[in-house]
Amino acid sequence: MKGDNLTNKIISKRYEELTIADDFMFYKVMSDEELCKELLETILDIKIKKLVYHETQAVLKDTYDGEGIRLDIYAADENETVYNVEMQATDTGDLVKRSRYYQSCIDMDLLDKGVRYKYLNKSIVIFICTFDMFNKGLLKYTFNTICNENKDIVLEDGLTKVFVNATYNGNDTKSDGIEEDNIRLRSLIKYINT
Repeated sequence: MKGDNLTNKIISKRYEELTIADDFMFYKVMSDEELCKELLETILDIKIKKLVYHETQAVLKDTYDGEGIRLDIYAADENETVYNVEMQATDTGDLVKRSRYYQSCIDMDLLDKGVRYKYLNKSIVIFICTFDMFNKGLLKYTFNTICNENKDIVLEDGLTKVFVNATYNGNDTKSDGIEEDNIRLRSLIKYINT
């Protein structure tokens, strides 16, 4: 009996020490569709009327080489924009390529055989990192496909990758010198770090 109390105390303490950056807690919190919608709106600074599809711990069908993937959050909104959100507590050194792979797996999942490419949904892959992925001190790093020769030409392929820096300290400025001003996202970062 005495050992059981000790075990329960250890388990309870561990549970109480979990933060949203922990896989289990992120999954539990993001299981709530309204919280997931609010997270997406906060990170992307957009308004979503409704999530029409929402799944946590989603497993996408096997790829050509037989390897499937498990996505932390897989959702779609009323405009059929698809979102994948991952909580990343460890810098594995391969997140850029992983984001590419996840986006390609999402595309394969969305496009049935014989369907024209123009019907591919817009997709956004988001990594919330407990480290600064690019070591530049920005709150978030958003990437779209642009032309190297003329940065004004955006390739409208519907792909966006976002890396949120949960170590953000509030002292960044954008490259154009304008102070980054996203109060809700700053509050989210503060929450992730508690």
